[in-house]
Amino acid sequence: MTHPKRTPEEMQALANKKRQAREHELRVKQNMKANKVAIQLNLGLKFWHKKPEDANMFPGGMTVAYRPVLKDVIEVSTALLHKDDVFCRYKGSFYAADNFANGKVIQLRKPKDMSVPEFLETLFL
Repeated sequence: MTHPKRTPEEMQALANKKRQAREHELRVKQNMKANKVAIQLNLGLKFWHKKPEDANMFPGGMTVAYRPVLKDVIEVSTALLHKDDVFCRYKGSFYAADNFANGKVIQLRKPKDMSVPEFLETLFL
């Protein structure tokens, strides 16, 4: 089955729609990044990312926002991506930071001889 050819006006309209969609996505990413940075600076957060190819347990990927409370205690908030979504550190960081800012936090005690990233890696294999 063949599709009818599009007129130049239809092609231009389609190109404009695609350009507007790209610009909108860029604005959304910039706003998310700005909000994440503001939250990060105010709360003293750091981020740890688990890409989907690194773990069968989290097929969509995972981002953890954390903040040391004591030498061996950290506060943690997470953001999980849907298995069909494309992994994006900006979005994951934004949602993890937003969860942290909204009090969706747990405290974890880590071994004193492990760094936080090492602890998170063993915790979320």
